[in-house]
Amino acid sequence: MPRKTLFRLSVGASLLSALLACGSYVYPTWSARLGLNLTVWREAEGDLERACRRRETLNEHTRLVQQDLEAKCRVNEELRNDRLTLLEAAARFRDMGHSCLDPEGALFRQFYAGQTDTERWCRKVISYMRAVSPAHTDGASRADQLEAELSQRLAQGPLELPD
Repeated sequence: MPRKTLFRLSVGASLLSALLACGSYVYPTWSARLGLNLTVWREAEGDLERACRRRETLNEHTRLVQQDLEAKCRVNEELRNDRLTLLEAAARFRDMGHSCLDPEGALFRQFYAGQTDTERWCRKVISYMRAVSPAHTDGASRADQLEAELSQRLAQGPLELPD
């Protein structure tokens, strides 16, 4: 394409863009009817940016939940194989922190019965063992043993988790 033609096309496109921009400013209803409303484009761009940020947040939450589940499975396995005590397992669950969906622990306290958070952490460990261990394995009987151990320890006085 000769240089003159390319230059003329560039100038023509620039003039057309300038006319459309001015027309959008002076006659917003006219530009909206033509589908050239820049406000709608800016709103759509903002919606897209918010959606991208939301996706990043959800991806981060997914990563954290996955890490949490993997760590809980390791703790559960160690507890089932008597490499951890109930209180040590409860301390590890506690150290993992509350989920991103319950940062203050309100749901935790509502869901797990107990007089103290220490008792609730123990109950969470036992509940997790029951949930992830099928009934035909040693997990259910181990959970029953841990429940009995917890009752016995509670009868002796307040519980404290190791640091």
